[in-house]
Amino acid sequence: MPTPQPVLDAFEEAVEVLTAAGATVIDLDAAGFTFPSASGESLVLDYDFRNDVKAYFATRVGVPTAGGTLQSAIDFNNAHADVEMRSSTRRV
Repeated sequence: MPTPQPVLDAFEEAVEVLTAAGATVIDLDAAGFTFPSASGESLVLDYDFRNDVKAYFATRVGVPTAGGTLQSAIDFNNAHADVEMRSSTRRV
């Protein structure tokens, strides 16, 4: 899936701001850099994300997801999709 144009535009704008501030920005694609395979990285990121979200929810007070898990947040959002989720983010 191609990167949406607004994302590309925002990225290019950020590079311009960094360059204007004196940063040296290197276009790795233009330089011919080949990124190595991230074999197994997704599993680690998925596991870390789930635990980090659980730790975050443990710090919440007075909200439906307080003390919950990623799954309980998903369940809550699905049960209250008409209020919690814009139509563009609803699961189909």
